[in-house]
Amino acid sequence: MKNEKSTQLHFRKQNIEKIIKGLVIKVFRNDVFLAFLTLSGQVKRIPISELDTTKRSKPSRCMKLSDNDEVASIQITTGNSDLLAITNNGDAVLFNENDLTVVGAKAGGVKSASNLGKAKTIALMTFDQEEKSKFVIISDKGHQRVLDNGKIIRTTRRGKLVTIMPSFKNEQHKIVFADKIGKLENVSYDLHLNDGSTYKFLLEDTHLT
Repeated sequence: MKNEKSTQLHFRKQNIEKIIKGLVIKVFRNDVFLAFLTLSGQVKRIPISELDTTKRSKPSRCMKLSDNDEVASIQITTGNSDLLAITNNGDAVLFNENDLTVVGAKAGGVKSASNLGKAKTIALMTFDQEEKSKFVIISDKGHQRVLDNGKIIRTTRRGKLVTIMPSFKNEQHKIVFADKIGKLENVSYDLHLNDGSTYKFLLEDTHLT
């Protein structure tokens, strides 16, 4: 499309850079935002206008990262979206994006939840205020659960984590993927794992679990 621009978001970790997400943006507006979540639980939001690359020929920084941290998820927000951050231990926290101060692209993030411990935040989803939607979470054992976003109580940033997928001591699961599915059925995913393999997953049953 002639008036649209493609923006790639990529991050450097220990001199290794990889693309996290690609967006097609028609207008770099200052009332639409990007929310970033890192593995250590840091979260931030910036206006999309911060990414205007019209006069730039090289990549520019989107988020300052601490050592050994990396971006896990990026989502577009409306200015009043609810943010759902999910950990690999099966916990989650839901809060409104206005709990986050709008900052510049070069700034770092702030904590998304309290008492993360050794857990990693691996996914970020956004929901409109009155949105009723489903989302799926998938574990490293291939187990899945479909949930209703309306069942998760909204708290504040750094609020208490709630368990959305319990894990037993004798069979511990780690969440590796989470995504909104809305009213879709028979959703297919190709999950590219850290060992280089691809795990094909077909979600045939989207009833709540």
